Amino acid sequence: RKTPQVTSHGEEQAKRWLKEGLHAAGMVPKELPQLKGSDPRKLALAELLWSRTTVSQEWIAEKLSMRSAANVSQQLRRMKKRKAETQLPPELKRFLKNARQGE
Repeated sequence: RKTPQVTSHGEEQAKRWLKEGLHAAGMVPKELPQLKGSDPRKLALAELLWSRTTVSQEWIAEKLSMRSAANVSQQLRRMKKRKAETQLPPELKRFLKNARQGE
């Protein structure tokens, strides 16, 4: 269940991972609007946030400049097919691995 406490904690975690993930990817928030929604770095962060926190796809779309929740959903489905993670910078790969393991 998404109680206010769970939602708040999930959003805090998502914000923390977003900040750390952007740093690991060598990106800054102001450059996100210029990047395509299919950018592998955006998709890797979107997948982490969607699968490991309680934030909505709408929240992810807004924070990663991915147009809409529907676009996030579509891009995540496509990502799974092509395994975009192979194109990521090594530091971002390490960050994602650690985040998924609960560090």
